[in-house]
Amino acid sequence: MSKNTNLNVWEDDSVAKDYLQGTRAAIPLAQEEIRMLLKIIQFGTENVSNILDIGCGDGILGRAVLHNYPTAKLTLSDMSDVMVNAAREKVVEEKIATEVYYHTADMSSESWNIDLKAHGPYDVVVSGLAIHHLTHNRKRQIYAEIYDLLSPGGFFLNLERVKSLSPLGDKLNAENYVDSLFAYHKKSNPEVKREEIANKYFFRALKQSNILATAERQTDWLRDLGFIDVDIFFKVFEIAIFGGKKRPLDA
Repeated sequence: MSKNTNLNVWEDDSVAKDYLQGTRAAIPLAQEEIRMLLKIIQFGTENVSNILDIGCGDGILGRAVLHNYPTAKLTLSDMSDVMVNAAREKVVEEKIATEVYYHTADMSSESWNIDLKAHGPYDVVVSGLAIHHLTHNRKRQIYAEIYDLLSPGGFFLNLERVKSLSPLGDKLNAENYVDSLFAYHKKSNPEVKREEIANKYFFRALKQSNILATAERQTDWLRDLGFIDVDIFFKVFEIAIFGGKKRPLDA
């Protein structure tokens, strides 16, 4: 399979660093989204002993899940060495003592999951704001590959950028996102202008790497692949948490 060129921009170390320092913490309702994701896992999964975070960035989702299941193993996977190193630093900083495996691979390649299979299966697979950079065909393929990585009854949750169903939704999302970015950066630089932040962190070339699909379309794909308990569990404008479970052996 040819490489997905929309991911190429993330091979630039400066892009990865800029995202970690200027965007990740400013995502609208970021803490609420993580709390919701953890609540879904709590009610949807009985046993969590092995966790995988795909497109992990600094590992924020995987580390959050591990906090609730501190004896579990954790695998942090990203295509960017900058991201994986940032995740490693966070694990050291938080004095995480459990087994953590760091994995670097490009999700646009069909061989991305070979090494992951040796560390699986996984009871929980999470992904945050990563899969939307893939083509729709590759999204479907990677959801099938994630299904294969899950243990029976295992849960996949995607905290993701999704396509609005209307032009109004798209405009509201942009307004909300820029508001959040501006408020975050204004704390450290009171003189910063909203337009400046919007152009640097939202209306930028990097946005062209997004290939958005609606949450509804993607949950249909999950059902077609055999996932059960599929739902859009949370959605505010173009940020959604959706996913489902691998069918248990006795189901």
